[in-house]
Amino acid sequence: MAIIFNQLAMRKVPYAVCISETRFKVEAVEGYGKDYFLLCSYADNDKLKDDGVYKKGLGFKQNPSMKKTLTRTMTDIEVLLFHSRIKKYRKVHHDSVGRVYELKNESFGDYYKRVNKHKQSK
Repeated sequence: MAIIFNQLAMRKVPYAVCISETRFKVEAVEGYGKDYFLLCSYADNDKLKDDGVYKKGLGFKQNPSMKKTLTRTMTDIEVLLFHSRIKKYRKVHHDSVGRVYELKNESFGDYYKRVNKHKQSK
């Protein structure tokens, strides 16, 4: 559903777009793949659940390796839409396993740190 970016904006949920890059070699054959997914803070879990319109919510699941985050795999259409709007994003991380982008006007990283620091101090 290409509308995911609008839904996140309407619900005021900061997010990051992550691109995981995989390279592999089996005998003489080399392969390369990319996975695109959205990353949100678990603090926004209630905003991403059933709202009467989307009975199953927006499809985010808790990340088992990072309990304070939620992830959702992007569809092919969402990936194309992301690339068509790339100027709205800034790259905040790039290494051999992938890249992370966040909106220029809304830092997911800053939000995530602020929310989790606030929860720890309670």
